[in-house]
Amino acid sequence: MLAVTVAVAVSVALRPRQEGPIRYDGRAGVTTRAAPGQTLTWTMPLPPNPTRETIYLRSIEPAGTRGLNVLGVDVAYGCGIPVTAREYPIPSLVTRSVDGAMLPVTDDACRLPTAVIGLSRVAGAGEGVIDGLRLRYESGGAEYETMLALGLVVSDP
Repeated sequence: MLAVTVAVAVSVALRPRQEGPIRYDGRAGVTTRAAPGQTLTWTMPLPPNPTRETIYLRSIEPAGTRGLNVLGVDVAYGCGIPVTAREYPIPSLVTRSVDGAMLPVTDDACRLPTAVIGLSRVAGAGEGVIDGLRLRYESGGAEYETMLALGLVVSDP
């Protein structure tokens, strides 16, 4: 019984906190078209850093995914990043791993990271859907997790 109690306590202590500084109260989404079996890229800018210190990203995970295979998740920085593309990866887009990527303190949207998600549409599964993005990050020495209501719907061409 003691071992179970200790294991549960350690599990709870190691989970990221939910009440972190990054908040996104809105809802945004993208609708695009792709044939079953087709590969595509979907990108979404991440919300700004509301703190006075750099936040370090740990992971970005599509949540509520249906009818799509996730091929990869990276980040890119800069302006002019396409919202969708008919290939993954996008040859002209420089990306980096999410783990350790910085969310700097800035008012310049071109310096904020954009999630770059590679997908393929599952044949025979109907529409492809992502309900949101689960963002895990470190701020002030603590780990946090938040759900961003940034979604995607992929239908037939």
